[in-house]
Amino acid sequence: MARAGFRVARGRPGRWQRPPLVALAAALALLVIGIGLAVANEQAYDVRNLDQARSEARLLSALLAPILDAGDRVSAARYLQALGANRNTEAAAVYGPQGRRLASYARAGGTAPPALSPLPGAVVVAGGRLGVTLPIADNGKRLGSLYLATATEPLGSRLRRYIGLGLLATMASLLVFVLASAHAALTRANNDLERRAVDLAAANQQLRSQMEEREKAEMALRQSQKMEAIGRLTGGVAHDFNNLMTVVSGNLELIEHLAKAPADGILASERLLRLVAAAQRGLRRGEQLTRQLLALSRQQPLEARVVDVNAAILDFAPLIQRAIGETMELRLRLGAGQWRCKLDPAQFETAMLNLAINARDAADDSGSLTIASGLASPAPPDAPAAEPAAHVVVSVTDTGSGMPSEVLARAFEPFYTTKPVGKGSGLGLAQVWTFVTQSGGRIAINSEPGLGTVFRLYFPLSAQPRDAPDDERAAPAEPLGTERILIVEDEEDVRLIAAATLDRLGYRTAVAPDGPEALAMLDDGGGFDLLFADYVMPNGLNGAELAREACRRRPQLRVLLTSGYTGQNAPRGGEALLDGFPLIAKPYRSADLADRIRRILDAAPAVPAG
Repeated sequence: MARAGFRVARGRPGRWQRPPLVALAAALALLVIGIGLAVANEQAYDVRNLDQARSEARLLSALLAPILDAGDRVSAARYLQALGANRNTEAAAVYGPQGRRLASYARAGGTAPPALSPLPGAVVVAGGRLGVTLPIADNGKRLGSLYLATATEPLGSRLRRYIGLGLLATMASLLVFVLASAHAALTRANNDLERRAVDLAAANQQLRSQMEEREKAEMALRQSQKMEAIGRLTGGVAHDFNNLMTVVSGNLELIEHLAKAPADGILASERLLRLVAAAQRGLRRGEQLTRQLLALSRQQPLEARVVDVNAAILDFAPLIQRAIGETMELRLRLGAGQWRCKLDPAQFETAMLNLAINARDAADDSGSLTIASGLASPAPPDAPAAEPAAHVVVSVTDTGSGMPSEVLARAFEPFYTTKPVGKGSGLGLAQVWTFVTQSGGRIAINSEPGLGTVFRLYFPLSAQPRDAPDDERAAPAEPLGTERILIVEDEEDVRLIAAATLDRLGYRTAVAPDGPEALAMLDDGGGFDLLFADYVMPNGLNGAELAREACRRRPQLRVLLTSGYTGQNAPRGGEALLDGFPLIAKPYRSADLADRIRRILDAAPAVPAG
């Protein structure tokens, strides 16, 4: 629409020329008017001078009439001489009845009046003066005539005045012309501006279209990268889980064969316990892998423990060496102290692996990777003043290609990567930044193109004693009980193993596959003391909704929820909660389940608000 209007405006190419033509006509009209005013002024000036001269002559003739009647020529001459006081009077003369001059006056250097009287009523303009002749009469008797000549304005003065008027008229004409030309130029400029505005609008529209297309392409690329990352992730997860299932299934098969074989007494029991322990270690490794996956998706809260940083690095150093390959040298330069920090060991291992893989890609599978540790005091850069001064700094240094400033500024941005398609998803450094900041620390980068990159991870020192690793922890004693527990779980195998575990601990159990059946069992008066329910269930009620309705019907009922998806898990005072109810995450050990149920049963019932 804008372009159509623009074409209409340009369809009249002569329109902008009209104002100058009108201005020229106006200027000529002003000149003509100025000349007309000058001519009219000249005529008015002559008429005014003539009227003034006639008035003076009439007055003088009235005064001279008695003198001429008495024949007193001397008095007449005195009257005429008195006219010299008027600067405009050039000459004057009194004539008798026969027309002869009786008395006269002429200004010095001026022309004398004529000797004979001009005709009465005559007007003579010559030599820069105006001469008029009037009769002198008394009571109808003609006594003579009076001639009076007055000076007129010199022609030069009048010309100068007229030239001034002409210049003013010319200047006015030029001003009108200039204004009209300026108006025409402004009109042309407006037309150009309109054209450029239309072109700019079209360019903006094209740019928006290109930006939208680019955004679509970037979204498609990000989706492709996400899918590629998911593909790599699922491949790695499948590999690790296959290894874990191999461990578990192999040990279970050995247990099965051992159970079928003739009993060897104590030797068979010891072997059976070793196989069970190996299977449980495989399951714990699977649990740890699941937590790492949830942490990568930002759905797993940190399980912070007090760990020895150097010991943790030494534990997963072989894994880092396998990740960077044999062509890249791994160097460990750890400090001599036993520095304890409160952090999630699994997340720490994942962060270090991400940094190692980045270093491997930047160095093209060659060079070296150095992991060092030490104390950093004072506090790291940009740390708040309230933070303790002493920190443990873990540095990861590579000999790769380094990063330019524009890449360095976006290094921790999720899904931002400079790697070619198929080489990276842009999530690695984002995970590192998230983990370090959630652990109360800071991260800094130093990098220059061609000189490699140094990542420094700062963690606050902890004064608490070191927590024992999972494989070093002694199995806690399993508290027993006799209360009645309602188990609600839609997965039959999980439901059966939960019931068997609680039955072994002495509890009396009943099972339900979903929420509606569980509520029906509560209404039947089963006298249940605790509701143990899965969070995700079919048939319209999840675990939290079931718990609220059950507590509304049975206010003294205790509740424990369980779930394999802990995205809504919020640690509070060391106890995990889900929608306000106590939670134990899957997979759980029987000792942990027994301890959690016993503590909930021993505490007062609490129904969350809402």
